[in-house]
Amino acid sequence: MIDYSNCVKVRDGVISREPVPEFLTASQVSLPEIAELTWLGIPEFAGYGWWPIEFHWPDLGLYQVYNDDEELTLDEPRKMVISIRSKRDWTTQEIRDWKTGTIRHISKLAFRNRFTPVEKIAFEMAQVDDPTASQDARLVAAGVRVMEKDLAASEYADMNSIAVQDGLRQLEAIGVLGAGRAETMIWADIEPSEVP
Repeated sequence: MIDYSNCVKVRDGVISREPVPEFLTASQVSLPEIAELTWLGIPEFAGYGWWPIEFHWPDLGLYQVYNDDEELTLDEPRKMVISIRSKRDWTTQEIRDWKTGTIRHISKLAFRNRFTPVEKIAFEMAQVDDPTASQDARLVAAGVRVMEKDLAASEYADMNSIAVQDGLRQLEAIGVLGAGRAETMIWADIEPSEVP
């Protein structure tokens, strides 16, 4: 089966993305034959044809995408069109949008291991109920204990869960986590070893 999908029209050195005409694909005309159509004897097809594209695109890494800056140049001796494109890294928002649309469950141990040893100690200390503290401080401590109990009662930590995300942001707000740590923990890539 001949693949005509990666061919573009070339006429007088001008490249245009037009599909190979159906009458040519239906008759299974070979790729060398469609590169120059004078042999058809049809005046409007004289002097041009469809050339295959050779893609010179860089490999994509994780969280990268091709730009829309495709540059097409002619390789006359080989009757090929060379396609060159650049790539860019996804924005932080694009990564987060993609992750939000995927399942991001990690084991409870993996969740705990996203905390540093110092943060684990601060997390434990934040749960202590001090009867001499203000009502607000006692409510904060109770909220941390509720988060701990909710995690203990769950099968896994869902990193896309609003409750988990808000809980981590609250821990940052009360100083258990350093500045920016909540977002780092929420959006870190999930390693195979973390999957429950």
